[in-house]
Amino acid sequence: MRRVRAAIDFIEANLQDDLTLDGVAGAVGLSRYHLQRLFRATYGDNLKAYIRKRRLTAAAHELANSDARIIEIALASGFESQEAFSRSFHDPTD
Repeated sequence: MRRVRAAIDFIEANLQDDLTLDGVAGAVGLSRYHLQRLFRATYGDNLKAYIRKRRLTAAAHELANSDARIIEIALASGFESQEAFSRSFHDPTD
């Protein structure tokens, strides 16, 4: 559980960076397989989905509390286009 918490702390500290499963796993000293398994058992979601949800939450906060343009927030959140960013708020299966 300590390493899963360390993975979340690493993700939070690097949310704006290009996060990969290998990178997060390496940062907490676990194999990607073991981290993914522990993460899913603890939080019920895979690591990639967690990162995506956290980025969307941070982006929603930014949208509500800044004057930044949507495209700027989308690109800073790791999306390739404003369209993909906007769609992610509407499509629960994406």
